[in-house]
Amino acid sequence: MSDIPQDGQYYPPPHGFGAVWAEQSQAVTALVISILGLVTCQVLSPISWWMANKEMAGIAAGRRDPT
Repeated sequence: MSDIPQDGQYYPPPHGFGAVWAEQSQAVTALVISILGLVTCQVLSPISWWMANKEMAGIAAGRRDPT
């Protein structure tokens, strides 16, 4: 039996089989470091700012997932 549906309908791929991006997102890491920078250690704030700017540049260039 073939994996191609015979009724002509399109079925989206199962969860986890979406688009593959060139680089993994660092948005969550930047968010966590920025929260830690605000709450505990202000030295981390410039690092999170740098990471967030790098992430936005990657999204604008199409190398990272915008969602």
